[in-house]
Amino acid sequence: MILSFPETIHMKKKLNVSIFNEIQNINNDSIFAINEYTQKSDLTSKARTIFIETGEISEVVRPEIAKSWRRCQKLGMNTFYAPAKKINEIAFSNIALKHRFLMEAASQIIDSIYNSLKNQKLLIYLTDRDENILYMKGSNSLNINLEDIGLAKGFHWSEKNIGTNAISLALMYERDFQTIGSEHYMEIHHDFNCATALIKMHNEIVGTLTMTFSKNYFSTHFLSLVKAGAVLIENHLLKMHSSEIMDLTFNKSTEGMAFLDLDLNVTKVNKSFLEILHTDEQTAFALDFTKLFYEVDFQKIIENKRKHTNIKETFIRYKKKLRRITVDISVIKQDFQFCLVIMCREIDEIINLSQNYNSSNSYFTFDNIITQNPKMLNLIETAKKVSSVSCSILIEGESGTGKELFSQSIHSMSDRKKNPFIVVNCAAIPVELVESELFGYERGTFTGALSSGKPGKFELANNGTIFLDEIGELPLDVQAKLLRALDNHKITRMGGKQEKSLNIRVLAATNRSLYKEVQNKNFREDLYYRLNVLYFKLPSLKERPEDIPLLAYHFLEKLNSENNDKKYFNTEFLNALMSHSWNGNIRELQNTVTRAYYICSSDEISKNMLTPHILNSDSDSKECSTPEPTPVQADPTHTDSLATIQDSERTLIINAIKKTNGKAAQAALLINMSKATIYRKIKKYDIKPVEFKKELICELE
Repeated sequence: MILSFPETIHMKKKLNVSIFNEIQNINNDSIFAINEYTQKSDLTSKARTIFIETGEISEVVRPEIAKSWRRCQKLGMNTFYAPAKKINEIAFSNIALKHRFLMEAASQIIDSIYNSLKNQKLLIYLTDRDENILYMKGSNSLNINLEDIGLAKGFHWSEKNIGTNAISLALMYERDFQTIGSEHYMEIHHDFNCATALIKMHNEIVGTLTMTFSKNYFSTHFLSLVKAGAVLIENHLLKMHSSEIMDLTFNKSTEGMAFLDLDLNVTKVNKSFLEILHTDEQTAFALDFTKLFYEVDFQKIIENKRKHTNIKETFIRYKKKLRRITVDISVIKQDFQFCLVIMCREIDEIINLSQNYNSSNSYFTFDNIITQNPKMLNLIETAKKVSSVSCSILIEGESGTGKELFSQSIHSMSDRKKNPFIVVNCAAIPVELVESELFGYERGTFTGALSSGKPGKFELANNGTIFLDEIGELPLDVQAKLLRALDNHKITRMGGKQEKSLNIRVLAATNRSLYKEVQNKNFREDLYYRLNVLYFKLPSLKERPEDIPLLAYHFLEKLNSENNDKKYFNTEFLNALMSHSWNGNIRELQNTVTRAYYICSSDEISKNMLTPHILNSDSDSKECSTPEPTPVQADPTHTDSLATIQDSERTLIINAIKKTNGKAAQAALLINMSKATIYRKIKKYDIKPVEFKKELICELE
């Protein structure tokens, strides 16, 4: 910000008065004060020598300095010299941009102070609260290369970097601080004294002002001089913010903003507002805002001066088009007059900004699919080729074969990868809520609806991918609306009249044969063919026997990494895995490995850690569904005793909680239980805190 001429004169006058008094005090410092400083400096120097040699600290050393010396010693810092850390140019540019107001406010004050003392050997510099030097004014007569000791713009001046110093101690203790030469941990800094004052804004520390000067040039008033400078910077910073904040917010805001007088004449609009209307500034100034915001009662707002009005969802009508927006309207006083400030944003943009928080964003790629099966590898190669196209894909496969992982991988390789990946489990949504979840609803559509309405999953997925898992569970009436959405790429919210155009890719998955569902009249034939443009059938794990050990080792490696352990499978365990039919596919295999891992109390995971259901592959192959767990050996060192189902489950829970350091919720995830279930089981099996560690009492209670 550039101050006007009268403001500059006023600031200089104020600065000169403040600084003049402190300079006079410096020049009039008593001989007694200087002698006392010299004596203290000598004693501190001797105390530092003893500390380095013996580790003992004399009482003459201030407690803050003593603690700093010990921290430096613990870090193994060089007692004479260590090269200072300089921030790279790109990082410093970003830091400088972040603190541009602070630098602008401080530079004028620093220049003025330095010019008042320019015949002295000193440096005056500004740091941010992270101890980075932002600006400096200094003398070249200090007889040292300033960059060698880190006293230059762009250097990081922290205790961990250069040892004991006034800046770090001021920030650490949150008060102004002064250090004399021999108090610095590194000997190379002993020729200098430093005084640091904190710079605050709204009671928050934003930086420091520091003066470094030759140890032969001392005054008890240097710290007072720096304090006076810091106060001036604070005042100037507040003035800059109060005059700049409105323009900065107005011009840079992504929200549309307009200023109106109380007669509703437009006085100012920003670029974002013009972009919402797709118009120019001249046209905007002639707009009738009562017709533009036809649902807003401006007169009522004006009558309630100083009150804030927030409308979460309304419309603006411009050139025969309706745009859905959210709007904030305030009445403020500016230049002794009241005016209206309107801030608005299109709902589409708000949805885009919030998609990361409402979506199951894609984290997986084809590299995450563990396989060496030729059929699976061929499917992956085909999927890679079609990832970039936008047509619908139908994925079929048994439960646990990785349909969602496959879908996420397709999305991650597509042109939409930076946009949302929205997952909808069609089987998990109550029938009466399916339509509102998919397509959203307008305010007041039904009892219990949000007053602002709610966007559906399709709106949230705009420009990205929507994954409809268990698509076969959709009710027939919703299937008809889904077909229409896929045909014309438009949706209408429940209770709404406005159609919304969307750009979405649809991936659908089912563990059924969707074609058979069509034949049984449970699924619309036209929707089936609309979804089945590209088709993938994922093989079951029993069709991928070569992947069983590969996947098992992958899960084991992940568990070892999470628990900092080195467990391993023995041959019998792997043979048992290979013999099982895996009706639950990869999900069942992962759960089996996880369970065996946490039950096992040694490094070797043997087949004794498996349930008889897994071990008895013959009977298992005759079953269509996974039977209930049967007794298993909880401890491989006692092979002659079988635990009951409850004993096995109790042991499983205890070991899982131990592995997660007492965090029952995390333990539930490890053994595929819900949080509610594991707490119920803890109570059921009377698992006491003493069975873990004392610090777990609160967690389990």
